[in-house]
Amino acid sequence: MAAFKPVLMGLLFSTLPVGAAFAQPQTPRQLTVTGYGEVTVLPDEAVVSAGVTTEAPDAQSALAKNNAKMGDIFATLARTGIPKADIRTSELALFPDYGTGASRKDRILSYRATNVVTVTVPERQDVGSVVDGLVKAGANRIDGVRFLVSKPAPFLARARAKAVDAAMRAAKTYARAAGVRLGPIQSIAAGSEQPPQPFVLRTMALARTPVAPGLQKVEASVTISWALR
Repeated sequence: MAAFKPVLMGLLFSTLPVGAAFAQPQTPRQLTVTGYGEVTVLPDEAVVSAGVTTEAPDAQSALAKNNAKMGDIFATLARTGIPKADIRTSELALFPDYGTGASRKDRILSYRATNVVTVTVPERQDVGSVVDGLVKAGANRIDGVRFLVSKPAPFLARARAKAVDAAMRAAKTYARAAGVRLGPIQSIAAGSEQPPQPFVLRTMALARTPVAPGLQKVEASVTISWALR
């Protein structure tokens, strides 16, 4: 039986079509382009973080002084017409002050109380005047101002549309330069998107505090693939 094995193997291999082991599927011709879109928008809201830090020899006195000043701040915000729903406590703390130096590390010198509120100021109100009013009411902490776009969805939709338009215009340019024609779209993939980012302004509270929101960018990208004819 051993003498017939090479003959049988030769017969099996002879039945395979020549070159079948090297056949490769043809890759369809495609053009892939990434488009970018950008929209600028003026913020219509500001978020102010402000509060009071008080100090006293004992914890109760420090908190009582703080509560009195915060009462004035809440009354000032109410007079400006800002709804209670747009005022949120963001920090509330009471802690001892041990001073400095090794000899004082176990001795409490005083207590500090801190209360900070975050206030959303609509477009119709002057942010600088709100800051001035808070300081006049007793605020000794202004942690900053953030400018926001309250409804970013329409601007993001416009940036997406611009990204698609940019990709299509670029694809037509490439196809014309290469002497080919665009076929049907094969795929569309959304890329990175950048909604309006809060712009933070660190500011000292002064009389007639100047505040400038500036413009914010909304960005989007898309990658589209076309078959080529």
